[in-house]
Parts: sequence; C-alpha cells; structure tokens
Amino acid sequence: MLNGNLNFDAVAFDITQLGSRYVINKQDLTFVNQQVKFKNFTVSDTLNQPLIVNGDVSFANIPDVAYDLKVSATNFMVLNATQKDNDFFYGKGFVDANLIVKGVSSKATIDGDIKVKDNSKITVVMPDNTAETSEQDDIIVFVKDRKNKTTAEPDSVKKEHYAAADLFTEMSLNIEVNDKSEFIIIIDPLNGDNLKVKGKAQLNAGISQGGQPYILGLYELTEGSYDLSFEVLKRQFVIQKGGTMLWSGDPTNAYANITAIYKVDVAPYDLVLSDSPANLDLYRQKMSFNVLLKMEGYLKNIQPSFAIELADVQPSSVTTEVYDKVKEKLSTKNSSIGGSSSIVNNTAELNKQVFALLVLNRFFSEKSGDFFSGVSPEAIARQSVSKLLSDQLDRLASDLVTGVKLNVNLASTQGYTNGALTGRTDLSVGLSKAFLNEKLTVVVGRNFELENTAASQRNSAEIFDNVSLNYSLSDDGRYMVRVYRKKINTRQFWKGLS
Repeated sequence: MLNGNLNFDAVAFDITQLGSRYVINKQDLTFVNQQVKFKNFTVSDTLNQPLIVNGDVSFANIPDVAYDLKVSATNFMVLNATQKDNDFFYGKGFVDANLIVKGVSSKATIDGDIKVKDNSKITVVMPDNTAETSEQDDIIVFVKDRKNKTTAEPDSVKKEHYAAADLFTEMSLNIEVNDKSEFIIIIDPLNGDNLKVKGKAQLNAGISQGGQPYILGLYELTEGSYDLSFEVLKRQFVIQKGGTMLWSGDPTNAYANITAIYKVDVAPYDLVLSDSPANLDLYRQKMSFNVLLKMEGYLKNIQPSFAIELADVQPSSVTTEVYDKVKEKLSTKNSSIGGSSSIVNNTAELNKQVFALLVLNRFFSEKSGDFFSGVSPEAIARQSVSKLLSDQLDRLASDLVTGVKLNVNLASTQGYTNGALTGRTDLSVGLSKAFLNEKLTVVVGRNFELENTAASQRNSAEIFDNVSLNYSLSDDGRYMVRVYRKKINTRQFWKGLS
C-alpha cells in the first residue's frame, strides 16, 4: 500500500538527443493504494507550452505495469536540437498531440494523432549504407569452449533477450503535415546535396510489435528545392509542384518522384552551330531555358537524370524560326530537315550541355575547335572538367581523387584591350591534405589560363603556382603558423611566413 502525494516545486530535465529542456512547476502526483494518479499533470517546454497528462499507472501486479493515460499538447516543442546534439535528425519541431497510452508492460500500445505545426523545420540525414554494411561485417562472436558447456548459460541469454524485448511498445500514430512546415533531407552528407521540401501529408508512423519503426503514406510536395553542391557546382533547383514521396515501411527510404528546375538565360548559338542554320546571327540573342533534374527511386540509392527544355515564356525579340529550330534541337525526335540532330538522344552530349549551362552559363559547341583556341594543356584541363557531369553530377568527383580534398574554381571575365573586346577565363585547381591528426595541412594549386593566353608566359616546368603549409597551434584552428608561396602574375610571387 502506498498513499499520499508527491509534490514537484520546480524541476527541469533535458533530453540531450532532442536538444530540449522540459520543466515541471507546482505539480502533484497522487498515490492511492497501488496506483499513481495523474490529474492535469503538466510538463512545459522552454516556451511555456504545456503537455498535459491524465489517467493512472497501476503497480498492482509487478513486474507488470498497467497504463491508462491520455496525453494532450498544443504547439509543444518536441525537437530543438543542433547537428552536434544528434547526427541523424535535428532542427525545430512543434506539434499538437492527442495520445492514448493503454495496456500492460510490453503489450501496452500508444495510439493517437499528431499534427506538425507551422514553422517546424526538421533536418534528416540519410544513413550511410556503406557504414552499415561495414558494421555488420565486423561483428565478432565469442563461443564458449565446448568442453565446459553448462546449462545455466542458455537460460541467462534467454532472460537477457526477454528483458530487452519487454522494453518495446507497439505504437501507431496518425501524423498530419501541412505546407507551412519544412523538411530537409541530407541525401549526401559528404557532398552536401540536400532536398528541402514543403507539402501536405497524412502519414501513419509507429513501432511494430517486434520493435521495428515504420512510416506509411504519401507526402505530396507543393514547393521546395534541391541544392546540388560539390566544389565547382553549387546550384539550386526549384521543385515543381506535384512531386511525391511515398513511404511503404522503412522511415529512411521513401520512394521519390520529383522534378526540379534550374532556370538559365543563354544564347543558343553554340547549340545549333553544327547544323549551320540560316541567319546564324539571330541565335546570338538570349533565350530562356529550363534544366530539369529528375529524381525517381528510393532515397538511399536515387539516380538523378537531366533534361533541357525551352521555358514557356521567351523574349519578344525571338523569332518563330529561331524558336522552332532550338525546340527541334531539344526534341526527342531527330529532324530530317536541315540535318538537325537532337541532343536528347545522345546522353553524353546532353550531359555535356547540362554541365555547360550549370557551370559556364552557356552551351558547348559540338565543334570543339570553335570553343577552344588550339590544343594546349589549358584546353585539356577544360575538357576534362566537362566530363564531370556525365559521371553523375551529384557524385561527380567522389571517386576521382581519394585521400585529398579537391577545390575547383572557374572564372570568366570580359574587357577591352587595345580597343578590342577580349575575354579571359581562368581555371584554378587546388588539392589539400591533412597530416598529424589534422594539425598540419598542405595545400597546393595551379591556375590554368583557358582563354586569351597569347600574352601569357609561364614556366612549363612549374607543377604548382601556389603552395602553403598551415600548422594549427590550437585545437580550434584559430591560431596557426603559415608558410606560403602565392603567384601574383606571370613573373611575381608572394612568399612569406605568417
């Protein structure tokens, strides 16, 4: 028998992985015989939003515990974590909730409704499948010597498994999501590719009797973006309304069907140059194009594809002749008129043009001699960059250079020299590697002058223009010693110690 009251004057507790602190102020628990009574027992978040518990918990048949509770919350903060708090999900999450907890011990169930509130912004990091496989392969099982077999050991093992299973509770929650809350899915943590989405959903999520988490339902996207990021490529594609994400069990592996658009205004001159159309100069004026990123498949192994299309709205100065010719070039059908061939039917050519639009803001000419002025190491460097996209743009260099960090930067400018308009394009490539537990970093790089190189003189024996050695004096990297050599122009260098 246990009778009386337990009074909470001022109590606070943290749930580290959720990054949340909760407060219990001036609350009472009542003990009657073998039951604990909850009467409007209130737990508040840091914004003073309440979670209210009513009902009772019975200890009459220990070790079995019987639950009969109702839980309600309004705009309650369930997540306030940073990436330091949780590697797999973080952000801010607010919910309205009406839950029922009922049953005995491992047979207890949690049912109810949850509505994700406006202004929630939750980031989910996709797991690394390689790491999971590695962990499974590295399991070591120790077996007791058969000569010393006992009957007690199997019983103890069974008891341990039973105790673990007793902790699992079946749960089924109906989750409503509106388009005023945002979810960010980090598809590739290494490269930084991420999917930001808003939409509407009616999902069912929970834990099965065997302790397996699940999500079922369809998430219909109303807006969002796909941020493509890998060194030289940092572009944001806007998601078209109507995309979907379908969960059929695994919470981390929805089936996505999404199309996103990157808009660009460029002249189609180089696109049609090989077809030698009439009035070629008309193709020097800019037109509006959409680069389409199509993502269909399971998130853990999604394979994006690309397409190029003419935008619905074009400048009024674009003639019907030009529009039809460019549309024909981007059509899925080859034309027998004028010898035009569609780039859509040539995956390598399509990927090359997509890369050119994303990085150089222009089309490539099929006649490489029209684009590169002669054969030189600089031209070769530029051509090798154009191959990146065809090896899957979102993973474009992950396997080319291992053990070092790669940085690529392309800059194009125009100006007048001796009264004539000239262009200049420079490609800088840098490699860095850390040693001594990342205390020492060695950075080397070289600049390639891709355009207007006639006036440049460089030592062909030079491998790197820029070299620096950085040694961190403090763990946070705020204090360091740097030895460097940096190229200013073709004949001058900065050298120093800082």
